[in-house]
Amino acid sequence: MGKLSIIIIDGPMGSGKTTVGKLIHPQLPRTAILSTDKIKWSISDFERGKRDNSITADVLYKMADEYLSHNINIL
Repeated sequence: MGKLSIIIIDGPMGSGKTTVGKLIHPQLPRTAILSTDKIKWSISDFERGKRDNSITADVLYKMADEYLSHNINIL
C-alpha cells in the first residue's frame, strides 16, 4: 500500500472550491471528492447549528475513513 493523500480546498462561499475540485479531480487517480455541502443538502431540513453541523462532520469523517480504508485518496 502506498501513501494516501487528503487534499483540502478551503475558502469562503463562492470562491471556486467546487470548480477547482472538479478541474483537478480527473487528474488524480483513485481519488474521491467529499463535499460538506452535498452532505448538508442530503438532510431535507438542514439547519446551520450545532446539531446538524455535528451530523455533517460525523458523516464526513466516516466517509473519509471508509475511502482511506480502501486505499482511495480524498479531495
